[in-house]
Amino acid sequence: MSLAPRMQDLLRAELELGAGPVVVGDSVELVVRLQHPAGVHYELVPEGFDYSWVLLSRGGAVTTTAGEVSETTYRLTLCSLEAGERELPAPVFHNQSGTPVSVALAPLPTLSVRGVLAETEDAPRPIIGFMEPTAADGGLSWGWIVLPLLVCIALALWIARRRRARSTPGAPLPTPEQRLAVLEASDLGAAGEPSFAANLHVELTGLVREHFDLRAGGGRASLTDDEWLAAAALEFSEQQRVALHALFLESREVKYGGATPTHWALQESLAAARRVLTGVPTAAEVSS
Repeated sequence: MSLAPRMQDLLRAELELGAGPVVVGDSVELVVRLQHPAGVHYELVPEGFDYSWVLLSRGGAVTTTAGEVSETTYRLTLCSLEAGERELPAPVFHNQSGTPVSVALAPLPTLSVRGVLAETEDAPRPIIGFMEPTAADGGLSWGWIVLPLLVCIALALWIARRRRARSTPGAPLPTPEQRLAVLEASDLGAAGEPSFAANLHVELTGLVREHFDLRAGGGRASLTDDEWLAAAALEFSEQQRVALHALFLESREVKYGGATPTHWALQESLAAARRVLTGVPTAAEVSS
């Protein structure tokens, strides 16, 4: 009886992550090592990645041989579009004829992915009742109450006036870049008001979508943000796609999930929209 190992017994693969916990959209290096018979070529095919994973780049395979066994190392750069404890998909290998082969896998590692919002930023806030103003601080207390309401009313009136202008024949419409400039120049002091944050994110996602719709020459206003992102996927770079998904996800949490972003979170949302419109990547996107 021959004691030579069978070919399928020599096909073993293990995955190794190059970084610890990351934020949604951050890149991470994945190293895949395959042990296989010497002299046989195998190709790593990323078929197991669904829509929630983005393959940013892949390096060339490097093979080392010791006797009758070779080890080929594949390096991939990818990012997750969903938060949570994510188990990496099992790799798929094809032989030289393009046929999938069976591989013995080591336990798959998990990647810890944090959401866009901070850990307690979307926690429910307690409802605080109004206190009767005193003679000493009554004017100041009512000022803090009235000022955010006035800002919300002004923003709502501006949005309503812009919508009426759209229906008026011949009325000049501001460009998405001009509308973004108005939001950037607005007073974000009312960031704690849910209606203010929701109205701002409605306008922000609307102008970002309109920017690309005007370039494409077609209207997609009836689509949801996820449907729109899938329909317009070929119109922007991979970095823009990741940034848009993160921006739409944060906006959905504010508009429909009741999240109340801080003043700094609103500033970052405006900056992210500006980077998407101008095509200027962040430092993290450049390094990836």
